[in-house]
Amino acid sequence: MIYVMSIPPKSIDHGNGKQGATVNYPWFRMYSEVLHDKKLARVSFKTRQPKALVLGLWVTILALANDSPDRGKLLISDGIPLTIDEILFEAGLGEEGSVIIDEFAQANMLSILEGVVTVNHWQDRQFASDHSRERVQKYRER
Repeated sequence: MIYVMSIPPKSIDHGNGKQGATVNYPWFRMYSEVLHDKKLARVSFKTRQPKALVLGLWVTILALANDSPDRGKLLISDGIPLTIDEILFEAGLGEEGSVIIDEFAQANMLSILEGVVTVNHWQDRQFASDHSRERVQKYRER
């Protein structure tokens, strides 16, 4: 597993007019199997885009989803989604990238509902903790 660093928001408005600290995750999990992922290979094949470009856009989407106030959804702030053009801008791509995003949706890697892009199965792969603190503490106590 690879941990990828991203810069999270410092605080969010919790809806009561007060700014509050959010749980910051300056990293997200990326598994090395991504290099052999059949869905990414299919997207590359169907769009006729290099695998590195497809993978780069996917990592950009994951980083944006991680930095969102609602992890897993691509939001600028609560209730304000990133547009496809903004996602492509973050990845350094033009309109050619929208075909890749469409294929990600076709491959069930992400969903687009009412303008909100959501990474499917985010919670399955990006759970809050793997309980490493407890594991390390038990190890040190030995």
